Amino acid sequence: LVEMKDGGPPWIHMMDCSAPNMSYQAWRRDPDRGPPQYRSSTVFEDATPEIVRDLFWDDEFRLNWDDMLVSARTIEECPTTGTMIVQWRRKFPFFCKDREYIIGRRIWESGRSYYCVTKGVPCPSVPRCDKPRRVDLYYSSWCIRAGKSCSFAFF
Repeated sequence: LVEMKDGGPPWIHMMDCSAPNMSYQAWRRDPDRGPPQYRSSTVFEDATPEIVRDLFWDDEFRLNWDDMLVSARTIEECPTTGTMIVQWRRKFPFFCKDREYIIGRRIWESGRSYYCVTKGVPCPSVPRCDKPRRVDLYYSSWCIRAGKSCSFAFF
């Protein structure tokens, strides 16, 4: 997905915005089966891949800057692989209902790039509630790597 060549339907450009030292682009597509898929690219100037990895991976700190994240907690963590199961509660605009995510996730380094995979997973130790609604079908992957001329790309 990073290179937009996976044999799926075409990506439709949705957003292009920037701020000092950062730019963001987003795309969407509707596969024949399953929910819509989203792709984004964020480029940070003057930030190392390690800084961005730590920014997005630290749930406790993320609660300070991600206005949509209401709560986050680690349910399980494997000390050998770093694989985690976490619970996120996210708020959405008034016309949407808030959501709960139980996700398995792992991040690893290869060369000077970092790869992260997250996926909705069952977790019998966390019972379902009526509110917020739990999202079962969820997956996300990222690649964090240094870009050209001291910039850094996050896909």
